[in-house]
Amino acid sequence: MKALQIPEGMKLAAIWVVWSFLSMGVLGWGLWVVLEAAGSLKDMAAWVQGIGSIGAILAAIAIARRGVWQQKEDKLLEGYGYMEKAHGVAAYASEVIAGASRYILEGAPTPPMLKYHSNLLDIALEDLKEISYARIDDSDVADAFLSLKRSVNLTRSAILVQLETHERFVASQVALWGPNAFSEVKRMSDAMIRYLGRHPWLLDEIHARHLERANIKPSAI
Repeated sequence: MKALQIPEGMKLAAIWVVWSFLSMGVLGWGLWVVLEAAGSLKDMAAWVQGIGSIGAILAAIAIARRGVWQQKEDKLLEGYGYMEKAHGVAAYASEVIAGASRYILEGAPTPPMLKYHSNLLDIALEDLKEISYARIDDSDVADAFLSLKRSVNLTRSAILVQLETHERFVASQVALWGPNAFSEVKRMSDAMIRYLGRHPWLLDEIHARHLERANIKPSAI
């Protein structure tokens, strides 16, 4: 039987409710003691009403601020998740570029195999088009992704030109295709690490989500 999982937000809300009840209890007891000592117990109802009103205002402010911060956290987490998706697509595209480069450098590339690699680049390019540049939160990640996308286009164009003109590839240029593509993916990775450095709490959230997908309890680790 699957264990009942309580969302972190609900746990936090329960803690705040319990803390509020305890605080109000202590405050009420303290007020009773003070009014008893001052001989003003008859005014206790008015005091309680006034303190309750102030407490309600403060609680409303705290809840509103918590809601704004939660929205900010959710947006940052969603943004990083999208960057992870973009990185995965870019990593695959770089492997396709490197594969085409290795094949050409082996010597005597044939038109059917060049068309095969061109088709793979087409597929990679379609995957890259599914990623919206504007949705990538970090500018360094977005720039590296865009550079990788250009590399796929240039590699595909170079192969198509060879198929039309039958001119020989320049080996020194082809040899750079793979390393250049991998460097752009690494640039994305480095920028994402810096992004996590600016928002270190994301690591805990990401780890918790991975455990949730794997149905692993944090206490079991």
